[in-house]
Amino acid sequence: MLSGRFAFGPTRAPLNRLHAFALHLDRDEDLRVIEDTTNHRLSVYLVTDPQQLDIVSRLGPDPLGPTFTLGCLRQALVRRSRTLKRFLTDQSAVAGIGNCFSDEILFEARLSPFALSTNIKPEETIRLYAATKKVLQDAILHLRALDRLPERKDRTFLRVHDRLDRPCPACSTPVKRVSYSESTLYYCPTCQTGGRELADRRLSKFLK
Repeated sequence: MLSGRFAFGPTRAPLNRLHAFALHLDRDEDLRVIEDTTNHRLSVYLVTDPQQLDIVSRLGPDPLGPTFTLGCLRQALVRRSRTLKRFLTDQSAVAGIGNCFSDEILFEARLSPFALSTNIKPEETIRLYAATKKVLQDAILHLRALDRLPERKDRTFLRVHDRLDRPCPACSTPVKRVSYSESTLYYCPTCQTGGRELADRRLSKFLK
């Protein structure tokens, strides 16, 4: 979720307050779940079939699976009139994309996070589809290259998320941030919004 992640390491490594769950594996190794937040949201279920869980059965298609096609994405976009940022993080639309990678996908697709899903053009849908696949595949390749899943977050490969005021890797424009509700988003004004800075939703209505 927002502050949860997996870590894989030796069982002998001491547990700390951030370790919410540890699964002991063969060869004295653990798969641990870290919940780095005061808002504890972790749940663990033991089931014979994941589809027994409502939270699983309601999920949309896996963006790296065979059911996630360009046609599937088009249909999902027109069914939900919402911003692209909210669309990508809606687990019933597409499964597994959170706050971080939705920023990266929209940057790769050169789309505004506040563009409405029902208004994007066919060529923009193609870019969004390709960007979703590329960003997630690149992230997997990066993490697989590590010896093991680290205890600390590895964000060195991200291009806009959590990079406020750092130069955009494509055009050198400072990356900007919008805060809303309990979350934030990051984007490049030049690459994604035609040079316009989006207003902070906590202070005023955002631009589309």
